[in-house]
Amino acid sequence: MALSAMMQQYLTLKEQNKDAILLFRVGDFYEMFFEDAITASKALDLTLTGKDCGLEERAPMCGVPYHAVDTYIARLVQQGYKAAICDQMSDPATSKGLVDREVTRVVTAGTATQPGLLSEKDANYILSIQKGRRSCGLAFCDVSTGEFFAYAVETSRLNLSDELSRIMPSEIISSSDTELEDLCRSFGIAFSARDVSEFDLSTCKRIVKLQFGANMPEDALMTKEMTEAAGALMKYLNETQRTALNHINQLKLYEYRAYMMLDRAAATNLEIVSSIREKSRRGSLLGVTDNPLTSMGARQLKEGLERPLLDIKAINDRLNA
Repeated sequence: MALSAMMQQYLTLKEQNKDAILLFRVGDFYEMFFEDAITASKALDLTLTGKDCGLEERAPMCGVPYHAVDTYIARLVQQGYKAAICDQMSDPATSKGLVDREVTRVVTAGTATQPGLLSEKDANYILSIQKGRRSCGLAFCDVSTGEFFAYAVETSRLNLSDELSRIMPSEIISSSDTELEDLCRSFGIAFSARDVSEFDLSTCKRIVKLQFGANMPEDALMTKEMTEAAGALMKYLNETQRTALNHINQLKLYEYRAYMMLDRAAATNLEIVSSIREKSRRGSLLGVTDNPLTSMGARQLKEGLERPLLDIKAINDRLNA
């Protein structure tokens, strides 16, 4: 027996998004099939059914209404899954034969932009790491605001735990790295392994130039690894967002030496942004001072507490303001 035309279409799109749960639009529902259906039914507490697909056995299937899909996407992402959203690109009522479909976005922990997935008071960073012999390049971005930073740390002085504490990303992309993957698990950060080819210098340099043009540091200030980390991150964002990212238009150097380094233990014990007992804002320094009038002000306050300034003039300017 042969697969039906629609299931062939589904499997082709799934092959292109192997590491994500594919939500396949069929009429008023987003359907999931085969292994994705089994996984999603458990994660989302959905009833698992079956669909005739042209094979001897019915394909496992579950689905969610299209108007509530963002709620279910949020639940998947919060549990560490990626969600690839496949939409109908032609009108079923006028299409002759199979409806055209394509993946219009891929939602991950660090690339989510939907209000239901983001906290108004917290930045949502995705971090790219490229290790080199002498230098480690790091680039991080908040897709919702367009902030994009890059910096480098000497490999001999690199402490990955400190860097994660410094940025607190929701997701990290890097080439396969067991140490980094284990560290991400301990921090509760999503890890997306990328092929080494994604960090090719010439390709990354072209991507960075195309995205930022003149709005980036001079070439002399960008190490090879910084360029590779930034280019790989921008490529990943383009792949997941599937839309023009014109608001990400300036690459800034992150001057990490301007801030006091608070390691994970210090930040926890000082209860700066969360209390030890309740693991929440309540009872922390942030909880006591969190009274800004806007969400951007709340983010700036949180970042200011997490990254204390070291320069006396900058400190006094802040206090005077």
